[in-house]
Amino acid sequence: TLAPEGQWTEYLLYNPTQGFLWLVEADEGWNISETLNDWPRLDRNRQPQGYGKLYDYGGRVRIASGAFYWRVRNGDLNYYSDYRDGQSRKIGSELNSHEMAWTRSAPIAYREIADAFNLTSQAPHYTANMAADGIDKSLRIIMTAILVVVNLPALLTGDSSAALTVIFVGCWLLWTMGKKDEDED
Repeated sequence: TLAPEGQWTEYLLYNPTQGFLWLVEADEGWNISETLNDWPRLDRNRQPQGYGKLYDYGGRVRIASGAFYWRVRNGDLNYYSDYRDGQSRKIGSELNSHEMAWTRSAPIAYREIADAFNLTSQAPHYTANMAADGIDKSLRIIMTAILVVVNLPALLTGDSSAALTVIFVGCWLLWTMGKKDEDED
C-alpha cells in the first residue's frame, strides 16, 4: 500500500551519553525515533517479525541543514517501508542508493517536547477580535463614481432601466458593506 502524500520534518538530536534521536513532526503528530544498530529479524517475506505492513512511499529531501552522521543533500531520494506492532509503535526501513537503515518510532505528546525544550506555549494564542477592515469613505466615493462612469454609455444609448438597476444595486452594496462594523467602532 502507498502512503498518502504529505511532508514531515525531522530534527536530529544528540546526547553524549545516549547518542542520536530524531524528533519527527508530521501531519498525524510527533514521533521520537532512533536508528537501530541491529536490524530486526525478518520473516520469509523480508518483513520484520511481529510487525504488520503499513505502507511504502518515497521521499525527497527538500532542505537539509546542520550536522549529520551521514552524507545528506537537498534533492536526495529515499524509499521507505513502515510497519506497525500491535501497539502504536512503528519500525521502518529507509533505503537509498548508498545504504539501508532501520528505525524504531513511538508517538510523543507535544507537551513532552514543550517541557523538554522549555517552550512557553503549545500554540499561538490570539486575543484580538478578528474582523474585516471597514471600507474607507473616500474609497466608496471613488468606487461609486467609477460605477456610474462605466454604466453611463448604457444609460445614454441602451437599456437605461438595466443600467440604473446596476448603478443602484452597486451603490447600495458599496454604501452598506461594512457599515455594521463601522458603527460598532
